Parts: sequence; structure tokens; C-alpha cells
Amino acid sequence: MVSAAYAQAKAGFKGSAAVSAVYTGISYFVTAVILASPYFLTKVMFEALSVSLVLAVVLIAFISFYGAVISGSSFSKDFAEITAIMLGATVALYLLGLLIRRLTGMTI
Repeated sequence: MVSAAYAQAKAGFKGSAAVSAVYTGISYFVTAVILASPYFLTKVMFEALSVSLVLAVVLIAFISFYGAVISGSSFSKDFAEITAIMLGATVALYLLGLLIRRLTGMTI
């Protein structure tokens, strides 16, 4: 969500806040379902994580391309920037999870 908020703020939005909220809510819900679906389709967590990350990059590519066409900005720059933010957040949260597991001894 951070990378999406960043991209939206960067592009600058002018329009109805209500319509924007509806579109944002629907797109977040659909994106969450797409990214979570691999975890329900396989019991191997590494496979689920890998497929989820690939799907995330594909979604970012689609959104970056759409934004580049609409705003006339550079697709490759936007794609690289948002993908780096997403992957950086993924690594940071994974490391935080490992730290919490080590400190608490909890495993799932």
C-alpha cells in the first residue's frame, strides 16, 4: 500500500474523492485476493511466496505502464522505483518476522 500511495501522490490526482475512494478500495481488495491466492493453492510456502512476488511485479508493471501512458512519464523509471520499494518492504518485513520469531520463539 505504501508504494501505491507513493505513486498516487507522485502523479497528483484531481477528481472526485468519493469515486477515487471506491476505485482504490476495489483495487486494493482485488490486489489482496490476487496476491494471497497462491497461499491457498499450495502447501509449500516458498512456492507461494515466489508466485506472489511474481504476481506483484506483474501488477506493478501493469499499473506503471497504465500510469506512464496516462501521464506521459517514463515507464521504466516508474516501474523500477515502485518495484524497488515493494521488494525493499518485503525484505524488511521478512527480516522483522525472523527477528520476532527469534525473540519470542513462536513458529507458525
